[in-house]
Amino acid sequence: MEIFRDRLDAGYRLGRALHRFAGSHSVVLGLARGGVIVGYGVAKELGTPLHALVVRKLGAPSNPELAIGAVSETGERVLDIRVARATGASEQYLQHEIAVQVAEARRRQEEYRTGPGLESVRGRIAIVADDGIATGSSALVAVRSARSLGASQVVLAAPVASQQAEDLLRPDVDALVVLETPDPFVAVGMYYHNFEQTDDADVKRYLEMANTPTTRVP
Repeated sequence: MEIFRDRLDAGYRLGRALHRFAGSHSVVLGLARGGVIVGYGVAKELGTPLHALVVRKLGAPSNPELAIGAVSETGERVLDIRVARATGASEQYLQHEIAVQVAEARRRQEEYRTGPGLESVRGRIAIVADDGIATGSSALVAVRSARSLGASQVVLAAPVASQQAEDLLRPDVDALVVLETPDPFVAVGMYYHNFEQTDDADVKRYLEMANTPTTRVP
């Protein structure tokens, strides 16, 4: 079932599939955390800048690990109304949870920032990269965020995704590039030999390396 050695291997392979977008007219937005490493490989293959885009899960009232939606630092949000209602999430709870998670996303973005901010996305092709897409809710927030930042086009790229996610996301992007769409789809990590957890230090390190022209991790 393993297809990719690790996120870096997946990123380089994905970058080669995206070569028509190479050049200064593009910018890569890696979903923090794991998508930043994939985004690093894409950015190095294309010769484009890399930024982190922070998307946060909205947790259910009695079970924070159960996602009822997602938000990004730009304030874009996607809510699964059916699941939210089933968990008893009130309008007051939702507004509070959204505010908390947007604030945390912005705090993390400030921590990750190594150069020009997301304002540099305006007028450019935004390539939103993640390490895999299972349901598509986080990716949907990400692509809508890229659009709200003024991207001229939005390209969503991932090494692996479910067919369900592709169907959900295709109407919201100008291009969708996925290397593998397994059927049936299991968990994203099942398609990697090494899928270790990524921490904030990893994110900052890869962002710094991506924006240093001579640096490239083999």
